[in-house]
Amino acid sequence: MYIMTFKRLFPLISALLWSIAPVGKTADYTEAAPANLPSGTPVENPDPARDCPSPAMSRLRRHTAAQGETIESIARQYNRPLAKVRSF
Repeated sequence: MYIMTFKRLFPLISALLWSIAPVGKTADYTEAAPANLPSGTPVENPDPARDCPSPAMSRLRRHTAAQGETIESIARQYNRPLAKVRSF
């Protein structure tokens, strides 16, 4: 009995696999739009200015406390929980 070595067997198996593999065909893959995109937005043409939220640092507001203001009054002024205002 003749035993083929890996070096001789590999090209044979590779050729066999290549001969049965579909050529030029791609899988029918339809990708669903990510949850953060507005409905009807095509996935192929994303627009960062339209699809992405503004950066977090640009959404922060600066407040200079006036004399007599308290953390509680500032939180009420910006309609924020007191714990959030204290964290800054």
